Amino acid sequence: MCTLAGFGFGLAFLTGFSIGLLILPFAIVAGFLAAWRATGPDDALGLVLGAGAVCLLIAYIHRDDVTGCVRDGNVVECGGMNPQPWAVIGGALVIASLLAYAFLCGGRRSFFSHQ
Repeated sequence: MCTLAGFGFGLAFLTGFSIGLLILPFAIVAGFLAAWRATGPDDALGLVLGAGAVCLLIAYIHRDDVTGCVRDGNVVECGGMNPQPWAVIGGALVIASLLAYAFLCGGRRSFFSHQ
């Protein structure tokens, strides 16, 4: 549930006034449900995982964008967003949150099952 809340808050923040205001109430409800169901501080790492998933989604959406095109030896602007920084940051957030969760759980419970 924390991951869903993190994804919703991240998406609402990045989309701003376009669809962010429509996503924000669902993210708030998911945040309250996550806080209510949380069994420990390690569950809050789902927020980081959700934010990383938003970054990876943006990188995936812009995977074919070209930021600079070469025509006749001159660089001209073709538009688009470079997906590489989004992929690197998203991957780092996802990996860091999963490693931190595994470290904090320390064998108390299975990595993929929530008790």
